[in-house]
Amino acid sequence: MDLSRFEPLIPVIPIALCILFTILLFRRGAKKIIRLQKSLYEGRHEFRDVSPSEFPFLDLGFYDSKRDRLEKQGFRHMGDIEDVTAQKAVPSVKAFIRVMLSGDGAIVAGIYHARMFGRMRFMQSLGALTPDDKMKVVDFETEFTNGLFLVTSNTEGTDRTGDVKGIVRIQRPPETPLEQIYRLHLDNLGDILEKYPDMQPVRLSNMKDIMESSHRIQEMKNAHKRSIGYMNAEELKRIATPSLKGVADLTAREIERLKREEKGELPNPRGKQPG
Repeated sequence: MDLSRFEPLIPVIPIALCILFTILLFRRGAKKIIRLQKSLYEGRHEFRDVSPSEFPFLDLGFYDSKRDRLEKQGFRHMGDIEDVTAQKAVPSVKAFIRVMLSGDGAIVAGIYHARMFGRMRFMQSLGALTPDDKMKVVDFETEFTNGLFLVTSNTEGTDRTGDVKGIVRIQRPPETPLEQIYRLHLDNLGDILEKYPDMQPVRLSNMKDIMESSHRIQEMKNAHKRSIGYMNAEELKRIATPSLKGVADLTAREIERLKREEKGELPNPRGKQPG
C-alpha cells in the first residue's frame, strides 16, 4: 500500500516551475529537479498521524463524503496521515491522506485533496498548473503475494509519471465516480486472479500492515527512479504541462549533461561537483 499517495502529483508541480526557471538559469533549474526527485525517491517516506482540523483549507467535506460512500462498500476508516517526506520536499503543497481498508483486507483506499500555496497558487491561477478540482483523488490498491501491485485511481491527466515495473496502474479522469473506480479495480483484480491462480492478494489487517505494504511499493518506485538517474528526457516531457513542452527539451538536455558530469564523462564547466 502506497501511503505516499499524493507524491506522484508532487513532482509535476514544482518541476513545471523549475522548467520555467531553467529558461533563465539552465543549470540551477536542472539541479533543482534532480534534488527534488532524490528527496522523494531515495528512501522510505516518513508519516505522522493528523487531525483534519489541522487542514481547514482543504475540502474536508470531500474527505467525509468519500469515507461515507466507501463505508457503504464495506471499508473501514483506518486513520488520517500526512506524508512528512513529501511535505518537507514541497512545503507549498498541503494534503493529508485518509486511509481505508476493505472488509477482506485485500484493498486499501486512499482519499486526499492536495492544495497549492504561494508561487504555485499564482501559477495555478494562470492555468500553468493543475486546478484544485482535479487535485481531489480516490485510489484503490492491492498488493499480491508475488510482489505485484494493482493501483486504480482518478488521476488520469494529473499523475503523468511513467510506468514502474511491478505496478499495474489504471487511471480514469478526475470526475469519474468513486463507485466506478472501485468496480474497475475489482474487475481487474478478478482478471489477475483468474489468469494467475497461484497469486493471492496480501491480506492486511491494521495500519502497521498498511505501512509495510507502503514501504514495499515505495522501494519499487525508488528503484525505478534510480534506474533512470532520477529524471530523464522521456519522464520530463511526460510530466511537463502542455504549455511547457517546448522548453522541456532544453531542460532535459541540461539534466543529462549534469548526470554525465557526475559520472565523470564530461568536465564540470565550473570545476564544482554537480548537485
